[in-house]
Amino acid sequence: MERDRLDLPADYNLRHGRPRLSLDGILNWVLTEEVVDSVVRDPARIRLAHGLALLSHGRDEPLNELVSLARTLLQAPVAFLGAIGEDFDFYKGLEGAGEPFASERKLTGRTFCHYTHAAGSTLALSDVRGMGAPWCDVPTVHSMGIAAYLGTPVRIQGHVVASLCCVDFQPRTWTDRDQTTIEALAISFQRELEYRVSLESWRRAAEDREELIRHAERLVAGVAHDLRNPMMVTQLCAVTLTSKPAEHTARAVAPRLRRANEQMRSLIESLQTDWITPSSPRDLAAQQVSELLRQSQKMYQIKGAQGGVVVSIGQTCEAQVLADSGQILRALSNLVSNAVKFSPDQGNVVLSAHWLSRDNVLEAAKHDGKVAQALARAGEGTRAGWKSR
Repeated sequence: MERDRLDLPADYNLRHGRPRLSLDGILNWVLTEEVVDSVVRDPARIRLAHGLALLSHGRDEPLNELVSLARTLLQAPVAFLGAIGEDFDFYKGLEGAGEPFASERKLTGRTFCHYTHAAGSTLALSDVRGMGAPWCDVPTVHSMGIAAYLGTPVRIQGHVVASLCCVDFQPRTWTDRDQTTIEALAISFQRELEYRVSLESWRRAAEDREELIRHAERLVAGVAHDLRNPMMVTQLCAVTLTSKPAEHTARAVAPRLRRANEQMRSLIESLQTDWITPSSPRDLAAQQVSELLRQSQKMYQIKGAQGGVVVSIGQTCEAQVLADSGQILRALSNLVSNAVKFSPDQGNVVLSAHWLSRDNVLEAAKHDGKVAQALARAGEGTRAGWKSR
């Protein structure tokens, strides 16, 4: 089978590095329908055209003004900027057309723009009715009476995303000046679209910077808040060691100091890593729920004892959670700290864990990998006199 090919005329001339094709009467080049379809249906090109809003139905005044200028300079009855979508052509800029096409600005089926897109060069056809297939078979030759066509591609990021075109309803020889003019205007279209791409890129970069600033502010505020608990534990341990310097006291306090130090180290590390990569996933590991509760209890036993509050472990379930242990411990520490702070003298803070609905949770985990967490309050709540605390 002969390979699909584009055979250019021997006397074609190059402008802006692209061939200019003038086909008058004798078809001395071959552009198969398969080649045309492969270009105009290219998903990357279509995505880019969508991204540039060339296939949306809103009117684009700046582009339409350039189309109007093309019509005036080339003295053509109709000028347009055509973009090709999945199964239709849309004309973002259109001047000189009658109704209903002027309002709809949309065509289906093969158009001359398809060939300009596929050839990637200026295409000048002076009398399509007198030419053979495929030119005389383009539907708009019969439905709109097009006799002459001049079109040139508009490129962005290496893809032809649109074509700037002029048509006449009478046979017309497109001069070298006509072709130079439409190619120069196509460069103006290209620069306008490139400016929009750059503007959108700057806008997204600005949004990213703003989000990074917001992330940094949240991070600093969170770390500053979470540092209070291990710092408080360190202070309480220091007071205990000073007031009760016995060896057994030191042995009891030392693990709490180590845990508090580990918390502070983890918080400082989170500043270093999360600041640079706010969206990076954390290191997750299986954590035993009962062990997390025991660590929180040991950390706050001293503070509770100083206020006459007992921090104890209640009913627990033998379960594991896949999580960042530092994050969970900080969350538990905040909860236990507030519970101790707002408990009355001789109060009791109980840490417990149980399945709210084991079957439902396991079923949810089976479908989307998520397990729900809940906080339940069984006490009397915050009294009016405690709010100032």
